[in-house]
Amino acid sequence: MKEKLYKIFHPKNFILVIGFLFILLSLFCLIYFDGFDSSISYILYLLMSYFFIVICIKIFSVLKNNINRFIDNNKYLKKYKEDHKLKYKISLFLSLGLNIFYVIFKLTSGILYKSLWFISFAIYYIILVIMKLNIAEYEIKKKASLKEEYKKYRNTGIILLFMNVFLMIVILVIVNQHIVIPYNMIIAIGVACYTFNLLISSIINMIKYRKYKSPLMSSSKTINFIASLISMLSLEVIMLSTFGAEQIQFNEIMIMATGGGISLIIIIISLYMIIKSTEWINNSE
Repeated sequence: MKEKLYKIFHPKNFILVIGFLFILLSLFCLIYFDGFDSSISYILYLLMSYFFIVICIKIFSVLKNNINRFIDNNKYLKKYKEDHKLKYKISLFLSLGLNIFYVIFKLTSGILYKSLWFISFAIYYIILVIMKLNIAEYEIKKKASLKEEYKKYRNTGIILLFMNVFLMIVILVIVNQHIVIPYNMIIAIGVACYTFNLLISSIINMIKYRKYKSPLMSSSKTINFIASLISMLSLEVIMLSTFGAEQIQFNEIMIMATGGGISLIIIIISLYMIIKSTEWINNSE
């Protein structure tokens, strides 16, 4: 089954060329004969979609192979690719720098718009940044034992659990006081780009670094994931305030529902971190 699917989405090059020509010819016919609403147009749409997908897969595959070949021919890039510890440390400091920039962005926006919501989230992010700085310092200065890493892992879970209380209070205050401020379109787009990038990368990294069984790595990636969830909530508030400010009751329900769901996820993650690390520490003694 897998082989058949692979052949369907990885056809031979001459089929890709035919597909590309078919897309061009189909578009020309649809535009020239104004056939976008005709019955045959739906068949053309399906075929064009298929050829477009397989062409994109082929382009991605070629680019990936060329990039990997270039990396393998460069000793520094090859070391970065093969050394997961080095890759983790670089990604840790890059994400830390991005988080600090986002804190500045949130604080500045909060002051300019006189938004309690932005300022509250900036404070939340500052605490997350401090936690990541602590992990980064630990990585640079010390070679921690597994037991020390699990203690750090447990402390991260405890702090996140208490921070969640602060988050819930902020959500309740914002909703009860009906604080809705329409934001600039540029800010909304900026937050959206940052949020989706952070969410996708944090999920990928949580899965990727799980196999190394390092509590410090897990702590860092968990903080990134929670930061992405908080950013999603912030994005929702911005979008609702910017594009639906008049629907106050609906906005409040959405914020409470999303905020409650995120709080529950954070509680589950925090308890898991605390229980897992405590069990390991007790068993090691």
